[in-house]
Amino acid sequence: MENLYTILGLRFDPERPVSEREVARAYRREALRHHPDRNPEDVMAARERFERVFVAYETLRNAVQRKEYDTQWLQWCRMRGWRDASVAGGALSQREVGAAAPLKRQRRRQEIREALRAELDARERREWERQRRRRADFCRRLEAEIARLRPTGQKLKAPDEVQSAADAPDVRRCSATRAVAEHGAPTPTRTP
Repeated sequence: MENLYTILGLRFDPERPVSEREVARAYRREALRHHPDRNPEDVMAARERFERVFVAYETLRNAVQRKEYDTQWLQWCRMRGWRDASVAGGALSQREVGAAAPLKRQRRRQEIREALRAELDARERREWERQRRRRADFCRRLEAEIARLRPTGQKLKAPDEVQSAADAPDVRRCSATRAVAEHGAPTPTRTP
């Protein structure tokens, strides 16, 4: 059972009943706060909260219905062993009614998280590209150095070693360059 007083932001006190004027003022305040037009981020949730506020107002503004509700609320609280019916169920109801603010914060956090994730992905791509260029540059310099030293090395080798080197497959390419040529450039992966 919901605490209708808490939905309207009022405090239930069996000793001091709330006036119709207080109920009307609380309804206007909560209706403006939870109206779907004022909460365009989540219209369905706002509509549901607005309807709950309206039902609470309809029940509490009618003296006969309010008396019945107060009796049922006191019995419900006693069955659960709650001595203070003024705060019973208040935390849950208040959390549900005031759920718009946390939803806005949650959405904002999600937007920030997505923006940061996109920025991180862009940084990773730039770093991957920078490393790929460095490896390719290193391989080019290494291959140039090998090509420059090859004639000197062939002069130092015995004639039969030169012939076997000519028959060997071309291994002048750097292993990193060979891997990229065979398999393509790997894409950076990141787990969320």
